[in-house]
Amino acid sequence: MSSLQAEEWKKAMLEKLNSMTEQQVFVASNISEALQETPRESILRTKWVFAKKGSLERFKGWLVARGFQKIHGINFEETFSPTPAFGAL
Repeated sequence: MSSLQAEEWKKAMLEKLNSMTEQQVFVASNISEALQETPRESILRTKWVFAKKGSLERFKGWLVARGFQKIHGINFEETFSPTPAFGAL
């Protein structure tokens, strides 16, 4: 990372990874082992998205899936639109 604020962005990345680990969002695994367990499915790559947030300039990072790599019939069968429950309206 070649940003002048590289250290702040790295801290934001570690904060997000620690939060995701605590919430059990994902399980770390070896790619070759994961592919052997699910040979028909491909592993989606991820990328980081960064933004400065708030009036006090907080560095924030998000780890996002590159969903455009999904292939119908391999990674998914159906698509769904997020819809709120009636009681939430």
